[in-house]
Amino acid sequence: QASHSDAQGHFNIDRRPIGRDYNNGKRDGQMSTLPMQNFVSLCDGSAGISFLNRNLIEFEVSEDAGRIVYLTLLRCVEVNICTEGRCGTVETGAEGPQCLGRHKFSLAVYPHSGTIHQCNLYGVMESYTLPPRMYQMSRTNGGTLPPAMSMMSLSNPLVQLSCVKKAQDGDGLIVRIYNPTDAMQKCDISFASKLKCAFITDMAELKQSALDVFDAAVNLE
Repeated sequence: QASHSDAQGHFNIDRRPIGRDYNNGKRDGQMSTLPMQNFVSLCDGSAGISFLNRNLIEFEVSEDAGRIVYLTLLRCVEVNICTEGRCGTVETGAEGPQCLGRHKFSLAVYPHSGTIHQCNLYGVMESYTLPPRMYQMSRTNGGTLPPAMSMMSLSNPLVQLSCVKKAQDGDGLIVRIYNPTDAMQKCDISFASKLKCAFITDMAELKQSALDVFDAAVNLE
């Protein structure tokens, strides 16, 4: 039986205990509903079940033996404006917080063996939430590209791609990756064409150190 939930967070996995502390029958400062991005997973170490979504942000797991997973579809609230602790105004006529209108939700259930990293949950999630776009092209003869290729690829499926963008200054390309696991990871980043040079930068895109370039790839440890 799973003792924790694992939810996709910002550049990490948010692992939280399912059981909560109580003080005189009340939760001791702990929320029952919790945030997520595109997945939440329950796993006992050998097998698990994950819930993938494209547009939901909140979940809850029951504390009983059933470990029921609740996904919030809509959160409709009153507008309570409180500028300081001694007074507050409740705006009951506001329609925006009531989420009026038609809504469409997309989610999938993914049972799997192993942990979330062993089953490549990030890859499965991205295949579901980011389906490939298809375009019809005119017929051409004498093309030089192979039948399949990638502009950029990561050798380690545990290392996640966060951003690919043009540098703020110059014609360079900024690639941001992160490691959501608890262990050190190695990863090769390969490109479709040869590289002139590569650097590690900080978030301000200031160069920190040079990377060794191997034709069209760099190695990170």
